[in-house]
This record gives sequence, structure tokens and C-alpha cells, in this order.
Amino acid sequence: MLAKLTAKLPDHPMAPYADMFLDPARGSDISVQEMYADGTFPAFGRHNAERALSDSGLVCPPVDAGLLDTYLYAFRRAGYLEPPPEKR
Repeated sequence: MLAKLTAKLPDHPMAPYADMFLDPARGSDISVQEMYADGTFPAFGRHNAERALSDSGLVCPPVDAGLLDTYLYAFRRAGYLEPPPEKR
């Protein structure tokens, strides 16, 4: 998918990093990403939080477009992110 995306959109922000994910590392049969990232970073989930909150009446909202919009709006309002450029 990354190869198709960057071939179609060479100015995409991921284009400079495509080789790291696609090409084998020097002297290896695996990519740099596989060599250094696979199995290195822990997988996170919310199972423990949901179990701990199960009797509290609190509910974790689903991560969806609405929640992400809420976070992005709050980050912009706090000054952590600049507003997106206006569409022309």
C-alpha cells in the first residue's frame, strides 16, 4: 500500500520514508523497519483500563472520527497545533 501511495503521490509526507519500510537493509533480507521496530515497541490496548473501570459507570468512548476531531480541536485551541491551511 505504501509503495502504491508514494508512486501515485511522490510529494506525500511518507514518501521520504518509504525505503525504510520497503527495501531490505544493507546485508539483510529484512527492512530497516522490521529490523528495528518489529517486536521492539509494546502493543497497547485498553483491556486493563476497561476491566478496572467496569464497575465505575465510566465508559471509554470509541476512537472514531468524532473523537479525533475533538482532540484536534482541543490541541489547536491550546496552541499545540496550527490550524490547517484554508482550502482554495
